[in-house]
Amino acid sequence: MFLKPEPTIKDLKGLLESANFTLDQLLNMYYQMNLIREFEEAIGAKYYEGKNPFNMASGPIRGEMHLSSGQEAVAVGVGGNLRKEDVVVSTHRPHHHAIAKGTDIRKLAAEIFGKSTGLCGGKGGHMHLFDKEVRFSCSGIVGASFPQAAGAAFAFKYRGGGQRRRGLCWRGGRKSRNLLRDLERRFPVGTSADSCDRG
Repeated sequence: MFLKPEPTIKDLKGLLESANFTLDQLLNMYYQMNLIREFEEAIGAKYYEGKNPFNMASGPIRGEMHLSSGQEAVAVGVGGNLRKEDVVVSTHRPHHHAIAKGTDIRKLAAEIFGKSTGLCGGKGGHMHLFDKEVRFSCSGIVGASFPQAAGAAFAFKYRGGGQRRRGLCWRGGRKSRNLLRDLERRFPVGTSADSCDRG
């Protein structure tokens, strides 16, 4: 395996120029990545309150919690190329994708805490988010984002819309039998659903 040396400042400037990003766009992306990280760290700290010895049913946030710290750049990179009418279907680690897509952070937090002011009235929890306003959803089932994204793609094609859809998964979801096998047979990988590897 060939390892590339770290890019120089000159290399980075060249990459930025070729990508046609403005300084405002870059600063906004950096802001979003920091917002996502701070949100995840705050939720993570609250989650463990009252759970000694560990009891998922106790504390201010009940149930399981899957955070996405360290994955902010993927969410912001994908979200930065989407329009409001485009659809994102995320995984059981959805907070960063929801924030990058434009979900109201207060409604997102309220949903995680089980409050009636949450995205789903506090009934979905953190793995079953749905935001009709920004066209975001997720599923706690590994690989379930692919059939949902394919359904959105079919609806767009049927209606003649120019919307895009993104079904996001990690390594485990990519290996599920949930539609992906059929997609890989018929299309080159990545044309119908994007997958992002987590190292």
